[in-house]
Amino acid sequence: MFSLVDFLTSFLWRKALMAATGFTWMAFVFTHMLGNLMVFAGPQTYNRYSYLLIHNPMLPVAELLLCVFVILHATTGIILWHLNFRAKPKKYAVSAKGSKASPVAARTMIFSGAFVAAFLVFHLATFKYGQNTIVVYDGQPMRDLYLLVSTAFKSNAYVAWYLIALALIGVHLSHGFASAFQSLGVNHPRYTPVIQFLGIAYAVVVSCGFMALPIYFKFFL
Repeated sequence: MFSLVDFLTSFLWRKALMAATGFTWMAFVFTHMLGNLMVFAGPQTYNRYSYLLIHNPMLPVAELLLCVFVILHATTGIILWHLNFRAKPKKYAVSAKGSKASPVAARTMIFSGAFVAAFLVFHLATFKYGQNTIVVYDGQPMRDLYLLVSTAFKSNAYVAWYLIALALIGVHLSHGFASAFQSLGVNHPRYTPVIQFLGIAYAVVVSCGFMALPIYFKFFL
């Protein structure tokens, strides 16, 4: 009889877990991108928005859940990659080519995922735990995140790294979006092309939204 343990360790369950945690992070990334665009409203608006966000009592809970989800997503992805790697035919077998070959984004998801994880660590070290300059508005002291962002994006090396990172993250998000639907069983000749298009559109919007900040501070401010 198929037990609960068998279900929780099954390939299908892991794929569903990858999809669920992936969707959670995609939703967070999109809202985070929208919040970052507040920087175009000016220092005071952006700093007030950041202050309200940081002092939201639900923020620690949300951060904890996001950490759990990213750990589950990463570990499940590594397990699935290992299982797929072991299930591959011998090296002398003929690989699929042309239209039957897997897209580059699909074959490199494990590597782009590792890059995303490294970017998250570097991103947190720079912005969440970076310099803590205080500014005061109407008698209320708050962290000057606008100054931190503008300072970080004055560096040519950091801007180049950030833009390259966002391009690779966009590739990961694009394929991950479509793959998540497929993992949940939404796979039909009529719907799949639409889902793939939405995945590309989502990745382009998110990547360009994040890229707008360093381009603005470096070249237009």
